[in-house]
Order: sequence, then C-alpha cells, then structure tokens
Amino acid sequence: MGTFLGYFGDQTIPEDKREEFNQRVLTILDQGGMMDQEMISLLGRRL
Repeated sequence: MGTFLGYFGDQTIPEDKREEFNQRVLTILDQGGMMDQEMISLLGRRL
C-alpha cells in the first residue's frame, strides 16, 4: 500500500511562503516513511 499526494491549483509558491511549504512537505514525507535511507548493493557496487 502506498501514500499518494496531489497538488491542485496554482503551483507557484510565493517567495515568503517557500520555507513554510518546504517544511510542511518534509513533514509529510517523513511521516509517510519516504525519508528513510539505507545502503544497498547493486551489481557489486554500494549505493
């Protein structure tokens, strides 16, 4: 099961609201489990 996010309306973020927007998006990604990082191996190379 996945998490889906949609953005509707004008996609221009005013300069004075960008920091707040960035923090809110990071919060959503973190709560959805999208901010986890792990090392993997592909064809003998670490990624």
